[in-house]
Amino acid sequence: MKNLLLIAISFVLQLSSFGQTNSDMLEGILPSVVTVGVYKTQVLKQILGARGDASVSEVAYRKALNMAGVQTSGSGFIIQKKGKLYVITNAHVIENAATESGSIKIFTFDRQQYEATLIGGDNFYDIAVLEIQQSPSNIKSVQFRNTETRIGETVFAVGNPLGRHPYSVMNGIISAKNRIISNRPGYLQSSATLSGGNSGGPLFDLKGNVVGINTATGVDQNTRLAQSQINYALNAQTADKIVNDILENNGRVVRAFIGIELIQRSQSIKQEKISLSGELEEETSIVTIDKRPVLYSLVENSPATKILSDYIGFTLEKINNESIENISEALIEFEKMTPNTNITLTLSNEGVSKTVTIKTGLLDTKVLENIAIKAITSRLDKIEINRNEEQPAFSIRSKGVYSFNKFGKFQPQNTYSSTDTYYMMAGGYVMNEAEKELYSIKTFADVGAALRISSLLGVFDIVVVKKGTEKPELLHLNLSGKEDIFQQTLWN
Repeated sequence: MKNLLLIAISFVLQLSSFGQTNSDMLEGILPSVVTVGVYKTQVLKQILGARGDASVSEVAYRKALNMAGVQTSGSGFIIQKKGKLYVITNAHVIENAATESGSIKIFTFDRQQYEATLIGGDNFYDIAVLEIQQSPSNIKSVQFRNTETRIGETVFAVGNPLGRHPYSVMNGIISAKNRIISNRPGYLQSSATLSGGNSGGPLFDLKGNVVGINTATGVDQNTRLAQSQINYALNAQTADKIVNDILENNGRVVRAFIGIELIQRSQSIKQEKISLSGELEEETSIVTIDKRPVLYSLVENSPATKILSDYIGFTLEKINNESIENISEALIEFEKMTPNTNITLTLSNEGVSKTVTIKTGLLDTKVLENIAIKAITSRLDKIEINRNEEQPAFSIRSKGVYSFNKFGKFQPQNTYSSTDTYYMMAGGYVMNEAEKELYSIKTFADVGAALRISSLLGVFDIVVVKKGTEKPELLHLNLSGKEDIFQQTLWN
């Protein structure tokens, strides 16, 4: 009995010590966590970085943040690179921020405000890097962890959920790894609950290292309700690589490119059936057309132009000897590529497989322009690209054009004149009024960048304005050219 009592006491002491250690760690990292407030916004998204004796937690929770005037907000954390301090957050937290001074500010744990400017970011991986205009003396920086997390490992999400609860700490475990979220690879799944406002905040391990950037909560596709135990964070190794790219390459991520367009199609088929009540009702089923990605076309003057010209219509089986089942898996492998390196593709047709090697190039503005022009001109009849205007423009007479009415709904307008000029103001996708992503367009390269993001969903929507008017209209491109066929498309 005495031995059992000693064991019980020892166990309780261990638990107490464990809890105290966690509290000490969390108190140590709180000064690295910030709230990111956007004070001035624009309609379109940018297409893309002294305490006294009181404890940190006493200061952090003493008063509420004064966020008067903040239009949108999220969370973030501070890192140090080459002696400079930067704030890391999600791109979607700040992508609607105006470009003028004072649009973005950060709040530190002691409720001080500091103006921040956008260094750069990446819409695809949802990362933004901000630079603090002043160097606060009362904050700390944290580091990205350079080793992988393990399933079941304890983690802590810290941030400002709902924009009203700064420095909230939620604990959980790593539930899964390598999740693909909206066709984006490299996400950790954890049970550390996230809410709106946690976006961009850090996911910490027991040592106070950042293992991920909190990004999203799982949503039930049928009920559209958030699932509090399913939460996603971009893993630290991917995030660190992207942040380094942004800081070393004038605010952008360096990507490799070979010049191919891959597609993968499925078809919705509507059938009538008799219900149990004896009534005739319509049922929709999805039928797969392409079991694997198919090489659909090539971008002119690209590394793949000569090497793959005889392989149009072939099925993509492998990339660098990794088996490929779908567009998402192809994207994961392409994201691993760097410019000026060799990549092998295994393609098949009618049972015969061929493996080819291609040296990658750089995805630059010229390539993005070529993608944009090829995609639009190949999918719209009677279109003429206009390069003589400051804003990307075209003349067109084609179907598939819709205009906004005052209620925000779309109504057909299929009478475009080929003699009129239309400016492209924004591009992305509009599934409905609640689900849309539109990025500001200033160049044809911007069109290509927005297209690469939205084409994974099989559509590309362009907000256009007729020259001499101010009325926005929506040009909807179903990339398959047919309303009943869903065609995921990847340019790489």
